[in-house]
Amino acid sequence: MKDIITTIVEPHDVSFTYTVQSNSEVLNASKNDVIVDIRKPNVMDCYHWHSHVEVNIPFDGDVEYTINDRIVTVKANQIGVFLASIPHRVSANHGCTKFGIIYISLKKFIEWTLDSISELILSGEFVVAKMSSVLSLDTISQWQHEINNGLPALSNISKEEIRLFLMRIAVKEFNDKVRIKNVDHSANNIMSEILLYISRNFRSNIKTRDIAEHLGLSPNYVTNIFTKNLGITIRQYTLNLRVSYAKALLIDTNLSITEIIYLSGFFSKNSFYLAFNHIAGCSPKDYRKSGFVVRLY
Repeated sequence: MKDIITTIVEPHDVSFTYTVQSNSEVLNASKNDVIVDIRKPNVMDCYHWHSHVEVNIPFDGDVEYTINDRIVTVKANQIGVFLASIPHRVSANHGCTKFGIIYISLKKFIEWTLDSISELILSGEFVVAKMSSVLSLDTISQWQHEINNGLPALSNISKEEIRLFLMRIAVKEFNDKVRIKNVDHSANNIMSEILLYISRNFRSNIKTRDIAEHLGLSPNYVTNIFTKNLGITIRQYTLNLRVSYAKALLIDTNLSITEIIYLSGFFSKNSFYLAFNHIAGCSPKDYRKSGFVVRLY
């Protein structure tokens, strides 16, 4: 995979009042399935989240992100794409003043069926790729105007251009791994609803049968379609969300570990410690003490 860098980060949702930035609420409340913005990237003091896939394009300087305990840098003229329900923040801005941002709702992103790149993003990878010469700041400015203020027909054209732009990245970076296939829109809609339901409810004692009942489907069908698309079980995905949320609270707050256990969706200390040690590789106490951050690139 020439010119591409990926790393696994655990997807999860932070809606805790101590760590949520106000623009998360604005984004989640928006009825637009694609939002385009151009601005200087703001360094954030704490993690935030929103239910989108985010595409970031710094044109004139490097931008550094902290995602739980990892640091990722998207350099000038690179493109970063990631699942924004992972707690994330811009931790440093190295001279970037022209920063394109595209927010794509989970539902829309899944509908676009970008195949290999969809699987990477939805399973929790932060993808960084070199920017194609076909994309310019003027193009993003046009998308911004037409999607935010233009006629519906022009808005739809711009959204299609963004989809094709992401497909170009997938084809260029993954070559024969990208397959243009028949689209099962019903399966895409179901995956979108499953991910949104888990994102909103993982801190309660949700089971597969709760998701199935919410969607009016059988638990076996929900299990099979989720595992087929992401390669992990619903239980594994939910545990990753809970542990990742706990990590953010351990670093961002002074809450006791007991408080964090229940805020993170665990209902016993034993299950929390078992999951945390297995996923994080250390105890919550040691994790908080170390404040350790891995620099990936």
